[in-house]
Amino acid sequence: MKDNITISNLNKKWKWIICIVAMCTIFISVLPMGINPIWNGKIPQHRNQYELLTNTMLKGHLYIDYGKVDQKLLDMKNPYDPVERKKQKVDFHWDHAFYKGHYYMYFGVAPVFLTFLPYKLITGRNLTTYHATQLYVAGFIIGVFALLYLLCKLFYSKTKPILYLLSCVSLSIMCIWYSVGAPALYCTAITAGLCMAIWSIYFFLQASYGKHSENKSIVYAFFGSLFGALTFACRPPIALVNFLVIPLFIHFLKEHKLNKKLIGKLFLAVLPYIIIGILLMVYNYLRFDSPFEFGQSYQLTSADQQQYANMLSSLDLSNLLTNLRLNFFYCGEYFNNFPFVNISGAFLNYPILFLPIVMLADEKFRKKLVENKIMLFYIVLLLLPLLVTVVDSLWTPWLTERYRMDIYYLMSISTFISIINYYAILNNKNKKIFTWIISILLVFTLIKSVLLFFVPNDSNLTSYYPEVLEKIGKIFKLSR
Repeated sequence: MKDNITISNLNKKWKWIICIVAMCTIFISVLPMGINPIWNGKIPQHRNQYELLTNTMLKGHLYIDYGKVDQKLLDMKNPYDPVERKKQKVDFHWDHAFYKGHYYMYFGVAPVFLTFLPYKLITGRNLTTYHATQLYVAGFIIGVFALLYLLCKLFYSKTKPILYLLSCVSLSIMCIWYSVGAPALYCTAITAGLCMAIWSIYFFLQASYGKHSENKSIVYAFFGSLFGALTFACRPPIALVNFLVIPLFIHFLKEHKLNKKLIGKLFLAVLPYIIIGILLMVYNYLRFDSPFEFGQSYQLTSADQQQYANMLSSLDLSNLLTNLRLNFFYCGEYFNNFPFVNISGAFLNYPILFLPIVMLADEKFRKKLVENKIMLFYIVLLLLPLLVTVVDSLWTPWLTERYRMDIYYLMSISTFISIINYYAILNNKNKKIFTWIISILLVFTLIKSVLLFFVPNDSNLTSYYPEVLEKIGKIFKLSR
């Protein structure tokens, strides 16, 4: 292959390579989701709530009807207290919202309308929950390939395709590896949010920087708003991605003359936010008598979530700082046997995520961001993981690796921008060295994601089938 090929002049061969690699990345990510009976529908327990809510809605109500509710649960002064439930030996359905004698699903409702209901109406059968996760993971991976390509085309057209391709594969798998091992319910909501978020960024970037006609930019902005609004109906912490609209909108206004006609068009562009926002508030009110209650306060789980009803009143600065430290810098114990690694904080899981912060110290690096008019966008990208961590901390008693999916995609975008921005300021000799170094880091990131998949956690494959871990360990030891 010619060495002078860049994103700006991809030949047919490279385009085919990118398409094939994208499809392989999707297949590698979605096929293992059906292995574990804990997550593939064979042992559904509480993880089939999306399927149940779909059938519930078709019956004309929003609560999940399990039949008679345990009278002890109904009589409890505080049914959300796990200690008291255990003490009274209460029979209840785990990890549901419980309000006024009914069980509800508190996970984002958008997947019901986007996948479960259409499938049920078309086929007459329930869509097994992990299959929806497969669809959203596929949509997210395609979105990563599309977004990173767009970033190259708009700002860094001289980027080498190998940097782009390795980044797409390793960063997308980094973002979703957890959902491969535990795909149903929790990760259905999360991956749906990731899919909506990545496409929202894509369309808003097209609208702001795409050099399109004004009307075409408004169309792109409309779809950006649509996907951005849907993130609220998937997973609210991921919906904080909508803060990226601020720097993009500021740039858009600098490029277009604001007048009454444009204001009317902008209103049409933000209409999805208004419509979906109203629908969500109605949905919440019909269930919990509050337009702003998603069911977080009424969970029947391992902690009393009533204290999180008011995020400001539940603010504990010491706990917040601890969660910030753990979310980014916690160091898990490493193993002597396969898979050798353990789940840690974001930066220790993936050292490549340090790059956006480290490179920002370089003056030439900053000047290039300013030259491309994306400095504010980049800064917001760096700050959003902190904000998401704060919100996650205020909404839940503790953070898990699953919640880091809320921030990995943001950190992966800023990491890619830092890579191609730094590449652009180097001379030809240093570009080759830099490409090798980054390629090694990206391959390491990919391998680390695969190894983390095998860490026993959250009833995943090696947790349910420990013999799998033993067999792989023997292979590494070259023993029988």
